[in-house]
Amino acid sequence: MNATRTKQEEVDRNFDFFQKQLPQLLPEHRGKFALIRDCKITSYYDTAQDAYTAGNQLFADGLFSIQRVTEEIGDLGFYSHAVHLGSA
Repeated sequence: MNATRTKQEEVDRNFDFFQKQLPQLLPEHRGKFALIRDCKITSYYDTAQDAYTAGNQLFADGLFSIQRVTEEIGDLGFYSHAVHLGSA
């Protein structure tokens, strides 16, 4: 991964990736929180806090995002940007 990538760039890239994957994720992971890094889902969690804690433990540089697996696209950005802002 490019060391100069900002947290916002990572969040934006992961959000685009997630939106494309969402139709395939919904049947099995609906309601879960996906932890995403480098446009790859590393795991799913029951709560946003669990995903955030795991992200901080796994990725010391803070370059990750969290997305809730739901059809409500408006909510997805909130989770992603909340992690970005909370780890700044």
